[in-house]
Amino acid sequence: MPVARKALEPHGIQVTDFGAPDHDPDSAPMPFPEGRFDLVLNRHEAYSPREVARVLAPGGVLLTQQVGSGELPELHALLGAEPEEPTVTYDGFVADAKAAGLRVVDGEEFTGAYRFVDVAALVAYLQRVPWQVPEDFSVDGYADALLELHERSAGGEIALTQRRFWLRARRPA
Repeated sequence: MPVARKALEPHGIQVTDFGAPDHDPDSAPMPFPEGRFDLVLNRHEAYSPREVARVLAPGGVLLTQQVGSGELPELHALLGAEPEEPTVTYDGFVADAKAAGLRVVDGEEFTGAYRFVDVAALVAYLQRVPWQVPEDFSVDGYADALLELHERSAGGEIALTQRRFWLRARRPA
């Protein structure tokens, strides 16, 4: 938020922090009047398509980019962890946008790879994204799994699946 404020407020753009609960984004209405925005941006966060449709002006655009279900499946299998958000899919987000009355203009799914030079680099990354591992994750607690991953990679690069998608939808004019 501080970066957005610093970049946008000098141009007369008010930046408002709004965080709906991930477990039920429909439970908290956005603090804006109907038809207020020409553009709503969302990146990696839960949102209510109904609320977005409500606050978009006629012809307004939603642009979102999400981490898709199936992110790091190799790691989840190795650690015995379930993905945190198994329902975050491109098709699901398209259906939800349409159900909220938005017209999906375009979008795309992407599957790529994270590449880590070794297990230590992966562990450093996981310390920054703790939602990708079990709550009890620690190097000591998962030493056997991490050692297995090290052996599988012959002590070298580790590639894990990355999934993303984006979509652009418009409120009909």
